Amino acid sequence: MPFTLAHPAIIVPLLYKGRRWLSATGLILGSMSPDFEYFLRLRPGGGFGHSVAGIFQLDLPLALILTGLFHGLVKRPLVRSMPVFLRRRFGRFATQRWPLSNLWSPRLLLAIIIGAGSHLVWDGVTHTRGRIAHQLPFLVDTVHNRPLFVWLQYGSSLVGLLIMLWFVWQLPVMQRPPRVSTRQQAIFWLLTAALFSVFLLLFVQYIQYRYPVGYGYLTATAVSSISASVLAVVLTSAFVRLLRHDWPTEQAASSPS
Repeated sequence: MPFTLAHPAIIVPLLYKGRRWLSATGLILGSMSPDFEYFLRLRPGGGFGHSVAGIFQLDLPLALILTGLFHGLVKRPLVRSMPVFLRRRFGRFATQRWPLSNLWSPRLLLAIIIGAGSHLVWDGVTHTRGRIAHQLPFLVDTVHNRPLFVWLQYGSSLVGLLIMLWFVWQLPVMQRPPRVSTRQQAIFWLLTAALFSVFLLLFVQYIQYRYPVGYGYLTATAVSSISASVLAVVLTSAFVRLLRHDWPTEQAASSPS
């Protein structure tokens, strides 16, 4: 499968053309949502999230939960703790209010579904179990002992990540981005690193019983590291939002993202 963080690249055109009727948050999280099942299992596998039924029964609910956590809890402390290069590009999102009533707006729900569908199409061309790949004979031709669709998986992941880097680079730059003190930033990242280490250690101990050696263990560890990262950032954000009262306030205008 293509790397999860590369998947939003396929919906970048909609981030420009569809902003009036599609949520940017929904498109981005939706495009990654079929892989969320892996992060819950702490390993690749299952596959229900990569089905049409899974889009509505698993991917959509998980994307809505993460949307609520991001806008309601994570985005302000996370963005304000970023390096200045990223803070100047994402700062305007951290200062915009996003009412949680947006969670049941049609533009968000539709965006998640479209994003998840784009994920299934991409995986269908580059995945071992992809239906599209096995219906196009040239994609199963062997190149250097691997089917062509496997090379497409690697290549498209790289291209997708480069597109996302370009997308971030060209975002409008704030001349006066929101910020907090160096001490607050240090607290945020030190606590995140500590929680990440704890979660990853626990997850690795768990997967050692299932994948003691070999490729399965390595891939499960890689997936678990992403799970640990998300948990660490969410819990750190909750901590600073509860205990720190001097974070700059949000703008009154609601965000369309």
